[in-house]
Amino acid sequence: VIWAACNLVDFVQLAQYRSHTDDMLAALQHALGDFHHLKDVFIDLGCHDHFNILKLHSLIHYTDTIQMLGALDELNMEISECLHIDYAKKAYSATS
Repeated sequence: VIWAACNLVDFVQLAQYRSHTDDMLAALQHALGDFHHLKDVFIDLGCHDHFNILKLHSLIHYTDTIQMLGALDELNMEISECLHIDYAKKAYSATS
């Protein structure tokens, strides 16, 4: 469990760098590969039923995307999520 989690954390940390070398991209792929190899331990322990999770699947495309577009530090959903929260609160308060 710890090794699976550590590999996922390593992947997340490496993906957030502002620039990537070929060695870093290889480490990124290695960490994700190790996580996928070890993730079944969560199913075996009954922590999770499956790993058919879209956000988890999208991680396999990170290395290719970084190679095509550069660092992904500017690509996030934070702004749109904040706007969604604001508009959802306004709509809720208008109907209550």
